Amino acid sequence: MTAYELVDLAISLGNRIDVQIGIFITVHLAIFGGIIYVDRPLRGAEKAGSILLYLCFAGLNFRMMQSQLQILEGVYSQINTMSTRPCCSDFPVLAHMADQFRHGKFRLNFMFLVFSHLLMLLLVIASILLDNQVMRQMFSASSPQRD
Repeated sequence: MTAYELVDLAISLGNRIDVQIGIFITVHLAIFGGIIYVDRPLRGAEKAGSILLYLCFAGLNFRMMQSQLQILEGVYSQINTMSTRPCCSDFPVLAHMADQFRHGKFRLNFMFLVFSHLLMLLLVIASILLDNQVMRQMFSASSPQRD
């Protein structure tokens, strides 16, 4: 692959990861909105089903994002190798991407991925299990009344 093809591939993979993050955030907004605006507390079977469904979504989303990060790390590794060749020494974009690779950008990305998924897992499970009228009243008191 040429340097331009590697950079294009890295940008494309980065865009895919951004889309996955957008889906992840959108699903969580929908979950929290649904929990807050349901007129009654969830029943036991509904809570269990909700948690199971969420665990499937979160696990699948985590695995897809982890795979995409691993592929992107491989592309950055190739860019790092290519940046040291005489043909590409005057290519500042390659130098920048290689520098990110050498300074551990992907360790930080993976830690962010784990942390964000664990945090959302705790928040979703807590909001499903603690779904009751007190929480509803707390949220409805701060929002305008609906007719």
